[in-house]
Amino acid sequence: MAKRSSSVRTSFNIINIKLRQPDARESTTQENADMIMALYNKKIKVKINSTTGIIIRRCFRTTFGNKEVIVGYLSRFTPVEGQEWIDLENPDSDAATLAAPKNAAPGLRDTVFYFIPSIHRLSLIRGSNTLTPQFVATFFVKAISKLLGSNQAVDVEVLTSKNYIEELKEASAVTRLEIEISYTNNDFNFDSLIDDELKNAGIGKLKLVATADTTGSIDIEKSKLIEQALKLAIGNGSIAATVKPQIGARRKKIDIDEHQRVETVVSEIPADQARDVAAFMINEFSNSNGES
Repeated sequence: MAKRSSSVRTSFNIINIKLRQPDARESTTQENADMIMALYNKKIKVKINSTTGIIIRRCFRTTFGNKEVIVGYLSRFTPVEGQEWIDLENPDSDAATLAAPKNAAPGLRDTVFYFIPSIHRLSLIRGSNTLTPQFVATFFVKAISKLLGSNQAVDVEVLTSKNYIEELKEASAVTRLEIEISYTNNDFNFDSLIDDELKNAGIGKLKLVATADTTGSIDIEKSKLIEQALKLAIGNGSIAATVKPQIGARRKKIDIDEHQRVETVVSEIPADQARDVAAFMINEFSNSNGES
């Protein structure tokens, strides 16, 4: 009988978390690390909606090679503040006499993350009952905003699939594009006039809306502006498009949630999961100087 492999597959989304410092200065590796640890140490919690709150429940710093990695648990809970309770054994009793245990919240569900400060990106491990990338992005925007000083800002973006642009190019018609871009931390591998312009002009975010003319379709490959904007938005913004997938088909708006970037790594030894995910992230996003 063949020996069963002990290898494990780990799938994850990628979230880009960028601190914008005064005078457009890029945040340092140390500042990125301190930001995440402060969310944990200060027990910052965020109410996402009426049924979902998020807090970092556990968090610790480690290193793989010469790179620091922060390993943590984003914990989902059900907010109960202000809600009335009922005694199920005595349903006719006065609800006002009941109260939730102090500082307790039900519905705990953990989602593991690995944050690499040097590349300011977080891998969010996927699984059953794990948090959605959109919820996590909302958490970090709201939580970090509670800690920001004057003239600081934060951009948090869920990375889009690399295949998204190719799908747009292959559509029979692209009738509308909405592209939102925030400037990068100089960690992409192509020249971008747009990124330089944003920084030079003090623009934190730029939104482009393009609609087709009488030809009925936007030709992405004939516009350097649109092509560069799409490349930047894949990792530093968002894209919404209205397309006709095939000739004769009805127009549809492409749901960006269906085009999130998902990566998978295989660890031959299960205990190496964190190291292997971190190694992929560092190799993928560090520039030629090893810095971001």
